[in-house]
Amino acid sequence: MKWAEAPAGPQLLEALNAGAVDFGNAGEAPPIFAPAAMVDTSLSGARVARELDEVIARRGRPCMIVSDNGTELVSRAILGFCEETAIEWHDIAPGKPIQNAFVESFNDRLRDECLNEHAFSSLVEARRIIEAGYNTVRPHTSLGGLSPSMFASRSHEDQNPAGPNL
Repeated sequence: MKWAEAPAGPQLLEALNAGAVDFGNAGEAPPIFAPAAMVDTSLSGARVARELDEVIARRGRPCMIVSDNGTELVSRAILGFCEETAIEWHDIAPGKPIQNAFVESFNDRLRDECLNEHAFSSLVEARRIIEAGYNTVRPHTSLGGLSPSMFASRSHEDQNPAGPNL
């Protein structure tokens, strides 16, 4: 099936895992950018849950969140977040990063386009460059040459006309 015809929620995850979704050209794939960037030496589940609350307040509630099995993402705080928000959480299978290919693609682009380009002298500098620069004002190829802030300011229908708002 084409991305535009893909189901939402758990059925989308099943279709993605089964390889049943054809993304066609790059214009049909969902955009890849981080709605938030937390730059630190470590992250707790409680901090991730707080950040997710802020993202939901700005961008709306997703039907599902897919993540790897990092300790901050399989914590009691995240379990509590899911119960409070009624958002479904899906952990990918250990050792199967392809099940979260959009995040893996974003991580590769962040590494290539930002982390490999800078020698950060401090955590403060890394936050300034990543949170304020890379994730906000720098144009991204996956967003059609728009910066994430420009992309986010568009209507939800305008952001991903080919598919559901995940």
